[in-house]
Amino acid sequence: YLEEVLSVFLAELGYSEIKDQLAYCLRELAVNAKKANTKRAYFIEKKLDLNNASDYVEGMKHFKEDTLENIQHYLQRQKDLGLFLKVVFHAKDKVFTISVLNNVEITKIEQIRIFDRIARSRAFSSMEEAFATVLDTSEGAGLGIVILILMLKKIGLDDDAFRIDIEAGQTVATLSIPFSE
Repeated sequence: YLEEVLSVFLAELGYSEIKDQLAYCLRELAVNAKKANTKRAYFIEKKLDLNNASDYVEGMKHFKEDTLENIQHYLQRQKDLGLFLKVVFHAKDKVFTISVLNNVEITKIEQIRIFDRIARSRAFSSMEEAFATVLDTSEGAGLGIVILILMLKKIGLDDDAFRIDIEAGQTVATLSIPFSE
């Protein structure tokens, strides 16, 4: 559904040719936001503190395996905890933004991991190079953000087009596509 909405926006703006790249980025940001919410539900259930380095390491040992095996339980836990994600499309003054927010704050550990992936993405000129390098397997392959940055490069943008912020207790991941460029 979100990809269809994205298609309509881009068609209206006259930029349908970048739909596939932006759809990938949208999916990546939405999956990351959902994973962040799942992580909160998991850590709460395991009585671990996400902001404590040793608790983080302990929780991440089995996070991926436990949540994949029992995803319906953790989706329900997210609902019970009032965790959600929201997607906003906005076009103004030749800039199109896609924002994906979830109602939890990103931790310092998570921020460092994301900024590390962005920095690493600068070294790759193609997706083949990125796939040949496994960056981090504790939460996933660690390539999602790297590929997102490569998708932005493919449409002529650099990593400045992507940012992640904390606003009013929420984590907001934003892609800004300046059509003038």
